[in-house]
Amino acid sequence: MSCTRTSYPFLPHSTTKRRKTNKSKAAVPVHSSKGDENATNKLRPDTEWPPNDVSSDFRKAHVGTWTGKSATFDSRGHVIPIHEKFVPDAFKDFGVSIDDFDVKTVTSVDVSIGKGIDAAGLMHTTTYLYPESGCEYGKKDVAFVDETSKGVCGGTSQLKKMFLVDGSYSEGPTTLFHEGDENCLRFEFCFTREDVNFDVSERRRRPSPGRFRARIQIESSNRKWVLCNVELIEERNDSMLSPLARAYERDTREVFESPATAVRIEGDTIGIGEWRPESGVTFVTLEALADVPKDNDDDDYDDDDDNEDETILDEDKKNSEEYGEIEKEGPAMRAWRRKPEDEVLRLAMEAEKIEMNSERARRDAKRSSVDNILDGLVVVPWWAVKSDSSWASAPEYAVGGNSPLVLLPKRSWILIESASNDEVIIEMGLYTQDSVKSELKRKVMARRYKRGRLASCYFVTERQLSQEEIEEEERRIDEEIGAF
Repeated sequence: MSCTRTSYPFLPHSTTKRRKTNKSKAAVPVHSSKGDENATNKLRPDTEWPPNDVSSDFRKAHVGTWTGKSATFDSRGHVIPIHEKFVPDAFKDFGVSIDDFDVKTVTSVDVSIGKGIDAAGLMHTTTYLYPESGCEYGKKDVAFVDETSKGVCGGTSQLKKMFLVDGSYSEGPTTLFHEGDENCLRFEFCFTREDVNFDVSERRRRPSPGRFRARIQIESSNRKWVLCNVELIEERNDSMLSPLARAYERDTREVFESPATAVRIEGDTIGIGEWRPESGVTFVTLEALADVPKDNDDDDYDDDDDNEDETILDEDKKNSEEYGEIEKEGPAMRAWRRKPEDEVLRLAMEAEKIEMNSERARRDAKRSSVDNILDGLVVVPWWAVKSDSSWASAPEYAVGGNSPLVLLPKRSWILIESASNDEVIIEMGLYTQDSVKSELKRKVMARRYKRGRLASCYFVTERQLSQEEIEEEERRIDEEIGAF
């Protein structure tokens, strides 16, 4: 799968060819912008997103004090030991390196933007504690405090409101244009954890029992985006952690395993089995929806690989014609440069320059107008784009070498798929075990950027199909094919 492919910005990605069915269309009421100059006016954002109760429940899922462990990994997934200045002499004397920090995080509501509660976000103030040994254990001395996770999912723009009612969120820039000399961008993904004892009906009064945060940094290299490092933070809410620690008669920091030593997914395991979404949501920007091609009932087959180059050329041509820069020198200018003494050519050149400046101003105004129209989101429930395939892109890749897929502890993965500096997909996944039904599930969230701007973001929970379900699905597809 290529980032440059023209495709629906909210559909699952798969390189597997699917057979034709009469249920493969996405039930999303949008209009094409191709061949229709007024199409953008037909697109309307979901102005009700996020509802006040959803925003309130999202904040309540996080506000409070959290205890956990943190470990950082490089672009290949190898753990990065903490700096030696934080390592006690007792460990140094025996040549022992430390791979993780104990952390204490206070999460509060961030209203610093000053636009009222509707624009409020989250602020994570994380205290990193010195590793302790021997008689020092229990001192909990502070190594440093990090306050960079502020304004999370806050602000007045809908493009910043990428979160779920359970507290899961995807935080990141809305464009890929970095400022100054810094050649990197930062993202933060968070999966909330709800154990068997958590009553969902009490969510408005109680925070989530646990959360798994991934603080991701990507950098531009050879004109595409690659992973620089990722910090994994596993945390438990103190209100839920203390009873659990007492039950196990342990220190609260020993209740769960550190990301530095937790189990990883095996390289071959990630591609095993058939997975289907059971819940989720997709946020699609109006700008991305304006690029969706008009439906064609005669073209239901997944053959876009064959026409990919032609589609890209057509798209580039469209961009050049509608939004591209006006040529800096016209024919009159070039002719006058060859004969600067010709008075007629000089007058023609000046008239041409005035006309070109006017045209450039007109196009800039049109571009600004379109940008304003397309500033918003459409919220798409997962069943509206349901398909007979997984939403995760990671299983399509092998691990190792220059693969964009990195397998991480806590049975998680990260995929940075980029074809250029202005197009990238950032996907994070996490395997979980249903404590009630003992079903293997996985949570996946991803952000997709196109032309340097955020196009879509999705959250989905998938479950693995049993052999009986796979056979039943195959029979259904065969019956649908036989109906034509």
